[in-house]
Amino acid sequence: MVLVVVAVVSIAAIVVFTRSVSVVGAGMEPTLREKDRLEVAFGGTHAIKRFDLVEVTPPATLAFQGGKAIVLRVVGMPGDKVAVQGGPHPVVFVKQAGSHRIVRVESSTWASRVGSATGSCCDPQGRASDERAWATVPADAYWLLGDNWGNAIDGRTVGFLRGSSIASRLSFRVLPVGSIGSVGNPARLVSLDSAS
Repeated sequence: MVLVVVAVVSIAAIVVFTRSVSVVGAGMEPTLREKDRLEVAFGGTHAIKRFDLVEVTPPATLAFQGGKAIVLRVVGMPGDKVAVQGGPHPVVFVKQAGSHRIVRVESSTWASRVGSATGSCCDPQGRASDERAWATVPADAYWLLGDNWGNAIDGRTVGFLRGSSIASRLSFRVLPVGSIGSVGNPARLVSLDSAS
């Protein structure tokens, strides 16, 4: 019986470490902490939806978190238009692909984590700019943001990232043991008519 338990625990540990990703940096705080481990979702990257957590492996041409893969949240989908109104309380706007209706992205984590990252966005590549301007997410790309607005290397720094830069979609926290379970999503789309 002891051998069976040891075998099951060993197999579970192998699965956890071979099908999971470790969080690097503080860009996803407070939702995720450095060294949290997330399980890679089944279904691959073709099933990416808005607000999914993804592991990004940056192209070699980008100086991006020392070349290490990082975890970010999908905000802009292919064909969307995105913009950020800078200021002490930056606001993210999205026009979903095929729609002229503007919605606001709200995240309960951003307001307390702005710091000095109050700039507007976007230039044509999806990076921060001097003023609010719309940029269109290319058909094979995404615009990603961190939950830690003031301390994330994300789309505002590196622009749109091609789907080929997304190594995996993430679904479930497996470590630390006390935090095992689904990872909450603090973000949502809000109609400008109902935005508070």
